[in-house]
Amino acid sequence: MTSAQNRDVQQEVARRHAEACARSESLYSDPVSGWSVMTAHYLKKRGFCCGLGCRHCPWVGTAEEHPDREHNRLDRDARNKP
Repeated sequence: MTSAQNRDVQQEVARRHAEACARSESLYSDPVSGWSVMTAHYLKKRGFCCGLGCRHCPWVGTAEEHPDREHNRLDRDARNKP
């Protein structure tokens, strides 16, 4: 992908995300993969960080800052299993 194409994709992602958040939607479709992506609106409404590095996570750093929280500990432990 050229830098111009990458820029276009990033702009499309930003547009789709902004539109979905403006409509208070939980998901939008990634323009490249077609996968559903959770919006910052949904993630904030959920109220916690799962620690999996979601694209629009409003809780950046929360899992690392609060490893004692039950959901963060469970996610971290699950990722460390073979």
